[in-house]
Amino acid sequence: MRRRIFLIVLLIFMLVVLAVLAGLFVVLRSAAEAPPAVQSPGLKTIRSIYGWGKNPDELLQEPFSIVWRNGSLFVGDKAVSQVIQLTPEGGLVAKYGTKGRGPEEVWSVSGLEVDEQGNVYIADGGHEKVVVYGPDGSFVRQAAIEGSPLALLLSGNLMYATTNSSVKVLQMPEMNELRSWGSRGKGTEQFDYPNGLALDVQTSVLYVADGNNHRAKALDQQGNVLWIYGTPPESMNDSKVLFGLAGTAAFADGYLFVTDPLDSVVHILDAEGTKVAQVGDVGQADGLFYYPAGITHMGGKRFAIAEWGNSRIQIVEIDVPAAIEEWQRTRPADSGAVTPSTEASSLPAPEGGTTSTSE
Repeated sequence: MRRRIFLIVLLIFMLVVLAVLAGLFVVLRSAAEAPPAVQSPGLKTIRSIYGWGKNPDELLQEPFSIVWRNGSLFVGDKAVSQVIQLTPEGGLVAKYGTKGRGPEEVWSVSGLEVDEQGNVYIADGGHEKVVVYGPDGSFVRQAAIEGSPLALLLSGNLMYATTNSSVKVLQMPEMNELRSWGSRGKGTEQFDYPNGLALDVQTSVLYVADGNNHRAKALDQQGNVLWIYGTPPESMNDSKVLFGLAGTAAFADGYLFVTDPLDSVVHILDAEGTKVAQVGDVGQADGLFYYPAGITHMGGKRFAIAEWGNSRIQIVEIDVPAAIEEWQRTRPADSGAVTPSTEASSLPAPEGGTTSTSE
C-alpha cells in the first residue's frame, strides 16, 4: 500500500516537473524566435501593440489608419471594417462600426477622424460616404461623398477629405461640400489616390500624401500648389522616383512625416518641401516597419504608426535632429521639392503576445 502511494506521488511529481519544463521550453522558444529590437539613430520603439488580448478576435489584422485623440488611439482595421479605440498600452476601450452595406454600416474603412467630443468619422471608400458614430458607439449620421473618400482631417468648422482624384473642403457638421480641388492624373494640380492629409495650423498649409503619384504636396487654402516633393513613376519598375508609395502624413514641430509603405520607411520633410531625413527599414522587429500606413502625432517626439504588413501599431519616438545628422552622414544631398512651375511628374505577421515594450 505504501509502495503504491509512493509511486502515485512520484508520478504526480514527475508530471508537474514535465509540465514546468514544457512551459519553460515554450517561453524560451518564443523568446528565441522573437526578433530583437533594432536600434537606429533618430528612432526608438516604445511599444508594439498587436491587439488587446491573445484570442484571434482580439488581435489587429489590417490596421491602416490611425488617430490620437483625447488620450486614446483610434485604429481603422480594414479586415473587420471597424474603428478600434485603444489605450496607449493596448487596452480595449471601444469599437465603432458594423460591417455591412446598410445606411448605418461600414463596408471599407479607408480613413478616419475623431473630433474633440469623441465622435468618430469613418470614410467608407466602398460606398462613397462618411459615417459618424457617437462616443458611445451609436450611429449619428452619414453623408454622401462623391468619389471614393480616403483620408479625413478636421479643423474648426471644416473637414478636409481626399477622394481617389481630389481634395474636398466640407462644411461641418452637415459635411456639405464647399469646394473641391484637382482631378485624377499625374499633373501638378492632379491627384491619384491621395491617402493622407496633414495641416500646419500656424500657416494653414495643407499637406497631401499623393499615394499612387509617389509624392507629397503642399497646398494653400485656395488649393494652389506651393511645392511638390517626388515625381509620379513612369511605370511600376521606375527606379527614379523619390518615394516608394506615399502613405499618410502627420505635421509636427515644423516637419512633415510621410509613411512610405513600399520602402517601409518614414520620410521627414521640412516646411519648404526639402527632405531632411528618413527613419526605419523593412522587417518585423521593433524599430523596423512592414507596410507602414497610418501615422499620428501623440505629442513631443512620440508617434504611433499603423503597420498593415505586421498587423500591429508601433509607438515610436522620432528624434529629428539625430535622424537629420544620420541622414547627412550616410546619404548624398537631396534635391528637395520641385515648384509648381516644374513639370510634376512577404513577411508573415508576428506571433506571440499582444504587446511588446522597450520603455
